[in-house]
Amino acid sequence: AAASFWLVYEYAKPPLYRLMFGFAGNRSRIDSYRELDSFKLVPFGAGCFAGMVSALVCLPLNTVRTRVQASSDGSSRSLDAVRALYVLEGPRGFFRGMVPKLMSCGPLAAISSVIYETCLEQAMVK
Repeated sequence: AAASFWLVYEYAKPPLYRLMFGFAGNRSRIDSYRELDSFKLVPFGAGCFAGMVSALVCLPLNTVRTRVQASSDGSSRSLDAVRALYVLEGPRGFFRGMVPKLMSCGPLAAISSVIYETCLEQAMVK
């Protein structure tokens, strides 16, 4: 989950900087435009997007894990849980609970990203 979050987060920031500040620059220009983003809207947006994508990518695995842990016999294997879930509920079964998960992970990741960027800037100042 963390790897998918940071990958999407770092790739989402440059397009957001270009969208907000209207330049087609490279990484060094992005670093100079960070000063203009005093409200941290770009890290907020990129964090929200990355959190939601990461949650969406990991949701099927989490659903299977929950089914295995909640099985009554206690000896259910992951592949058996995948088969049973697919047969009983179809592909939609893997994404059960998606809306609440996205509604919580997006804002949480957005706030965490703003705090991360703020701490990173403070560490670079000193």
